[in-house]
Amino acid sequence: MSAMNWMGGLALLLFWLPVAGPLIAGLVGGWKAGSVGRAFAAVFLPAVLLFIMTFAGVTYLTDAFWGFLAGAGAAVISLFNLGPLLLGALGGGLAAELREWRRPAAVNLPPSDDVEKLTDDGKEKRSNVDIW
Repeated sequence: MSAMNWMGGLALLLFWLPVAGPLIAGLVGGWKAGSVGRAFAAVFLPAVLLFIMTFAGVTYLTDAFWGFLAGAGAAVISLFNLGPLLLGALGGGLAAELREWRRPAAVNLPPSDDVEKLTDDGKEKRSNVDIW
């Protein structure tokens, strides 16, 4: 959900950059999504919402028939933002996956016999055995 918000918000803020705006929005949203699959899924809600808002807004401004045609045309043109947004999202998701892949795994220490043990009188007894 956060990735969709980032993509939609940045796409609206960077509307004045024809190709770079959606590309940047996609990169940030894909990074926030964390994987290519989630980034791919997060692209389509902002694209569909932009399509609906453009269609409804332009249709409302004119009469029924011509407004419908103008709204459909404007909505199709607004879908040109989908390509850079999708490419950016896939790039950001891939970068996030590679970041996780390159991160070193946590060091798992072998189990130790140096655990806390209770003696017969109920007090703690610890040994000084080195775990390495």
